[in-house]
Amino acid sequence: MKLTIDGKSVTAEEGQTVLECALENDISIPHLCAHPSLSPFGACRLCVVEIEGMRGYPTSCTTPAAEAMVVRTDTEALRDLRRNILALMMLEHPSACLVCGRRDLCEQYRPEAEKAGSTTGCHTCNNKEVCEVRALAEDLGFAELPVPPIYHERPLERSEPFMDRDLNLCILCGRCVRICKEHQGRAVIDFVGRGSQTRIGQAFGYSLLEAGCQFCGSCVDVCPTGSLADRYAKWHGRPEGVTESTCIFCDEACALALATANNKLVAAQAAIENVPACVLGRFA
Repeated sequence: MKLTIDGKSVTAEEGQTVLECALENDISIPHLCAHPSLSPFGACRLCVVEIEGMRGYPTSCTTPAAEAMVVRTDTEALRDLRRNILALMMLEHPSACLVCGRRDLCEQYRPEAEKAGSTTGCHTCNNKEVCEVRALAEDLGFAELPVPPIYHERPLERSEPFMDRDLNLCILCGRCVRICKEHQGRAVIDFVGRGSQTRIGQAFGYSLLEAGCQFCGSCVDVCPTGSLADRYAKWHGRPEGVTESTCIFCDEACALALATANNKLVAAQAAIENVPACVLGRFA
C-alpha cells in the first residue's frame, strides 16, 4: 500500500504501523516506549502525529498504515505537544542538566560523565553517551519545566546480581516489563503502585532472584535512560566496536555480540534481536 508521510510517497507492508513505515523510510518520529523487539504499546505518547481525516493526535506506534493515508510528523503543533509531554516526564527525572543555561559550556569542558554513587544529572549519568531522553530533548529544543520537579530520592539498588537499578531515572516507558513478558514468557517485573508512586518492581517485595529472574539482561538492553544498567559495563560508555561470536559455555552455541572499548571486552549481548541470551552468555 502507498501513503504519504511529510510529503514523501512511501510504501508500507500489510500490518505495519505508521511508525514502522516512517522509520523504514528514514523519516524520524520521536519515541521512547516503542522498540523493534516489542509489540506496540503507546505509553509515552511522544510519537503522536497528524493524520488527515483522523481526529486528534494518534500515536504512530499503534496506528496501522493504510492506503492513501496522509501523515504529518513534524509540525510546530506536534513539536510543542511533544515538548510538553517530555516536560511532564522530566518532573520525576534528574533533569537539571537538560534545562541548564550553561549546558553547552559544560559539555565543552566536561564531555564525559563523572563516576558518582548517585545520578543527579547528565554529568553523573553512566548512560550519558547513549541516552535516548537526552537526544530527544536536544532534538525538541527542550529548555524548561512547567512546574517544580518532584524528586523521589529512591535508593540505588545494588543487591541483585550483575545489574544496578536506579528508579530515579525511570520514565515508566514499560520496555523492561514488556520484554520480560514477551521474550521470557514471565512477569518478573511489572508496574507497582499507583499515581505518582508508580514504579517498576517485583511483587510482594521479592528480589529479582526470588521472583524467578533468569538474568538474561534483555531489560538492561532496552532501557532508554540507564535506570537499568550492567554493573560492569555501565561506565565504559558507548562501545567502540561490536564483534559477533559464538558462546562457548554450553552446546546451544548462541550467537553473541561482543562490545569492546579501549581494546577490552566490556559487554556481551544476544546477537539475534528477538532471542535473549542466558545469564552465562550475557554476564559470565
